[in-house]
Amino acid sequence: MFSRLSKWISFYERPRMISYLVMKVALIAGVAGACRGKELVQLEVNDVRDMGDFFLIAIRNTKNKVDRNFVIKNSENSIDIVKIFRKYVALRKIETPHSKFFVQYINRECTKRPVGKNMFGIFPQKIAAF
Repeated sequence: MFSRLSKWISFYERPRMISYLVMKVALIAGVAGACRGKELVQLEVNDVRDMGDFFLIAIRNTKNKVDRNFVIKNSENSIDIVKIFRKYVALRKIETPHSKFFVQYINRECTKRPVGKNMFGIFPQKIAAF
């Protein structure tokens, strides 16, 4: 059990792993908000608000037709996940022509292309290969 935990901590704390940043943020949001892949695809920039010491995320247009909100915040003795979210938001290009929150990273650079449902589908495989 301890070795698995140390692998997760290693995955989140590697600072030079920019290509994994979108996966880290998607994993955090997906687990914390119990989100479906479609909900992550539909997440927009306006749905994610930085409230200082936490992020407030609004999920709209759910399968059950009930909008919901959840919070991403740090806990004691934990990885600084708010810092990971802020880093992801800061790297997003201002001139992106759409409002989707998740955009692709290619060759260590943030692109303007949104992450689609198939890309979210391969994230678990890439994280497991880490």
